[in-house]
Amino acid sequence: MNQMYLIRAIFSYGNYDNKNTVAVFDLYVGANYWTTIRLPNAAYFQSEEIIIQQLPSDHLFQVCLVNIGLDFIHIDCGESRGYIDPETVIPYQADMDFVETGKNSMVAPDLRTDLDHFVFGRQLKTLRFFPEGKRNCYTLKPKLGNNYLIRAFFAYGNYDAQNRSHTFDLYLNVDFWETVHFNDDTDGYEFAEIIHTPTTDTILVCLVNTGLGIPFISMLELRPLINSVYIIPSPSQSLLVLDTRIDVGSTEFISGLFTRFKDDVFDRVWHVDDVFEDQGLEKINTSQYIEVGSSR
Repeated sequence: MNQMYLIRAIFSYGNYDNKNTVAVFDLYVGANYWTTIRLPNAAYFQSEEIIIQQLPSDHLFQVCLVNIGLDFIHIDCGESRGYIDPETVIPYQADMDFVETGKNSMVAPDLRTDLDHFVFGRQLKTLRFFPEGKRNCYTLKPKLGNNYLIRAFFAYGNYDAQNRSHTFDLYLNVDFWETVHFNDDTDGYEFAEIIHTPTTDTILVCLVNTGLGIPFISMLELRPLINSVYIIPSPSQSLLVLDTRIDVGSTEFISGLFTRFKDDVFDRVWHVDDVFEDQGLEKINTSQYIEVGSSR
């Protein structure tokens, strides 16, 4: 039986550099990704453990810290100041540096508790709406050469006290992305996700008024991806629109139909597995270790 090894690492920022910044970097064991370390303030610390089942051929473990920089953008639309979300430990920015039009608002007071989702925190409580102009855009400036996951959330929340439907289009630069539609679902939310390889240093995320309600947006996120994870043939074919992403075998989430996992380095949103039940497939789970590539 192979010897198993426990590796434990503890990180504490403590404001050693007197910059009061947010520390974010990746941790690897050899060439294998382990986890992402996020230290949002001087008092925060993070402890991580991993079990290694096989000793490297040279009998040496390499634990590597990889500086990924803050090459991601998380915008809480309608918020007046930035903050660290206590659930996800993600730093969110206010949106005034990314858009020049629109007005800030909040969902109706009686719906703020309903929209306080476990995995989306306070981001769905605020929004920016665009009563003027046909096309209003957020301007994002990512680094070239990467694939990016771009995600937008929308929660109506009866912010205008009108209880009315809203339908508008979402564009990425000049390309149609998705139509956003709300009926009278005041306590619900929608999100759209796309993977894009930019060919310029500017990405425009645009909300287009189609005459069926004032466009609005609650949250906008941009995250770099490892290029080998989602293969895009060429920059001219650089749009991959999400259909669905299922946590196969899951039965329910505390947060409802969707959830996200802190251990998912790409911070993707997953749907509960309610798709395959009608196809005769059975959900199973086990507390035992499952060997990858094994039929056991």
